[in-house]
Parts: sequence; structure tokens; C-alpha cells
Amino acid sequence: MTGVQTCALPIYYFLSLSKKTIQLFKGHGKELKEVKNNDFPISITSTYNYQKPSRGSSYGNALKNTEGDKSIKEEKQLIAILRSADAKLKPYLEHDVPFIISGVPQLTGYFKKITHSKRNLMGIIGGNYSNRKGKDNPPVKQIEFELKAWQNQKE
Repeated sequence: MTGVQTCALPIYYFLSLSKKTIQLFKGHGKELKEVKNNDFPISITSTYNYQKPSRGSSYGNALKNTEGDKSIKEEKQLIAILRSADAKLKPYLEHDVPFIISGVPQLTGYFKKITHSKRNLMGIIGGNYSNRKGKDNPPVKQIEFELKAWQNQKE
């Protein structure tokens, strides 16, 4: 047999993280199909209710803040949602099935830090692909590059 040997691309998953939704795609080579079931997609909605400051006491005009730091509470809520997504992802990755994540650096950074499937993570692709209807959604060429790089590392 002459010529260049090509190895078959494995089955993999592509997890797309955005501030509005978490989508999972099952891939084989260049073929991708969105997983739609009770696990995915996950809609991210803020359950945080802002409370206006109230008057402190009758002795002064100071406002009393019962709220705490809104950004800290939202960050904790986001991390809880990402932990839930990680738990839902785990059964799909049995038998060492690899996966790629995409999203803005804040989301991919949090997910990479909290995931229990680090050994299956073969790459991170920057950018939000959830709103790009018909425009390389997900980015197949980048996924193919990550898959080939991952395979070369395993050899």
C-alpha cells in the first residue's frame, strides 16, 4: 500500500457554552448533530432578583444594602449551572470519548476548572457559536484541527 495513511476520526462531543444556553453536539468526523433530550440543551436564565436598598434607620438617611454583591452571586449561580452541565455530560464520555468546548474565555475557563472529565477534554475553541445560524455552527474546521492534534498526541 502506498501513499499517506489516514486514521479515522473518533466519535466526539462538542460542548458550546454561551451566556444564554449550553448545547451539546455529537460528532463523527465532519458530521455534527445537536443532542436534544432531557439533558441538553440547557437554558441559562438568571434567577437572581435584585432588591432595592431600603432606608437604614429613623436616625439617619443612610441606605441599607440587604443585597450583597450581585456579581458574586451571579458568578456562583453560573458555576452551579456549569457543574450541572458537567454532571450531565459525564455519561456521554464513557469509554474515553473525547470532547471539545467552545465559548468566551470566562465560560471556558470556569468549565475547564470545574470539569471532572479533564482527561477527555481535547481542546478549547474560543468564541460563541450558538447564535451563528448557518455560519459554520459549530466551527467544523477548527474541530477537525483539534481532533487531529489530539490524535497525534495519543500516538
